[in-house]
Amino acid sequence: MKNLIFASNLENNFNLETLQQMCNKCLSNDDYQDIIRYIKQYFVKLHDTPTVLMFIPKGMDGEQRFISLAYEDARKQFFLASLVCKVNGNDNSIRKWFFDVDCERYSTTMDPRKPKVFIDDKIKYINMFHGFKFNDREEFDKKIKDKDTAKIAKEGVQFIWNHLDTVLCSNNQEEYKYLKGHTAKVVSGKKQETMVYLRGIQGAGKSSLIEIITASIGHNVVYTSSDPNICLPNAHNEDIVGKTVIVFEEIPVKSSNDWNQFSSAQKHFITGKTIKINPKHKNQYFIPNMISGYAISNQWAIKVENGDRRYFIPTISKSKVGDTEYFKKLYSFIQNDLVMEAFYWECIDIEKTNPFNERLIPDTVCKNEILNDHLLSIYEFIKNKYVLQGLGIERITRMALYTLYSNFCKDKGIKIIPKNEAYKRLEEIGINSQRGGQNTTIYEYSKEQLLTIYQKEKFITKNDDIFNQEDEQKVDVEIGGTTTKKD
Repeated sequence: MKNLIFASNLENNFNLETLQQMCNKCLSNDDYQDIIRYIKQYFVKLHDTPTVLMFIPKGMDGEQRFISLAYEDARKQFFLASLVCKVNGNDNSIRKWFFDVDCERYSTTMDPRKPKVFIDDKIKYINMFHGFKFNDREEFDKKIKDKDTAKIAKEGVQFIWNHLDTVLCSNNQEEYKYLKGHTAKVVSGKKQETMVYLRGIQGAGKSSLIEIITASIGHNVVYTSSDPNICLPNAHNEDIVGKTVIVFEEIPVKSSNDWNQFSSAQKHFITGKTIKINPKHKNQYFIPNMISGYAISNQWAIKVENGDRRYFIPTISKSKVGDTEYFKKLYSFIQNDLVMEAFYWECIDIEKTNPFNERLIPDTVCKNEILNDHLLSIYEFIKNKYVLQGLGIERITRMALYTLYSNFCKDKGIKIIPKNEAYKRLEEIGINSQRGGQNTTIYEYSKEQLLTIYQKEKFITKNDDIFNQEDEQKVDVEIGGTTTKKD
């Protein structure tokens, strides 16, 4: 029975009628063993939970999937009381054999580098990973020896990398180096603890990266959703089992509470070590988190905080908007299996030979913009009241500054944070109070000091106008190492 459990080359789904016919025709111990082999291709029991895991080689969408069943549900739906075999004159209940006699139990895991069923440290594992689209490097290397074949593959792969460079990263080499390394890791099946957020106008080509990745690793390991609730701890999320990529596409967020909830829930998908699988009306179980995440949107759909190390937000170019011939050529390569297999194996080679640390996220203009669109209210107050006005904070008590801040928030209709939290938040970016005599605590900062702090924290964008009170003109500001002239 070795290697028969959940075999990847199974072509047919489990059929209860087939099992019933096998039981009816059972005349010998060999027939009985054939029945056991048939069942074990599709069903196993899990450790530490009364759960049966069922393997479906071909779902309604043509993809492999797993279904978990409580013992009682498995008995009612598949292990019927009528399934009885005659062996040597004795009645053998299939239900009794599976639940009471067969002692095999498995733990679940998720690892693209492991076979479907394996043993590690005397523990039997079911690997929930569905398998990549391409898996025969030797056969590919034989194909690529043909000069014409190699030429097509090389042209297509280079066009795709150039697309990532010139369109998805706007020719910014720091961004492109990061995106290339990140993509190679994801395609290789290595979980990345940072999320790529693709935000751009309609027609800019932001979704093309997902098309490229999907074509190189296969649809069966990519899960796309526009439902933000899929991230929540108790969401019914069994559809993500076996996937290595999750794509959040045009997530509808309508309020700040939606933003906060979605961003918080996403955090576990990005950095969590395990994922709790919550089948509907069934027992929960855990699998290792091997999922890398992407988000696609025309509008801002995530919350980025100061000092964030979770999101890479490339600067997507508008240069190809409306260029139908360019995208026709791009998608002709994406739809070419030879090109995408070449791209897949090149990603494998890049991952093996080029060190990449996903935590070293480059700063981008887009990320700076989203950060500033959602500044904490105390930071927004200092920015609008002082920094953009070209003013310093002249000697003022903490309470007086907090009163000004509260009035600012009331006028803007935004949330006022408590006094002590406001003071603490200012300290976090280097705006500290000091003793001012007569039992008072004051703030006092020059306009130059405030501007330096806000530039360091990247609280200034290329669209911000800073007014020079002395010369009555707007001044140059530095954004991410680039000086922008304000006329």
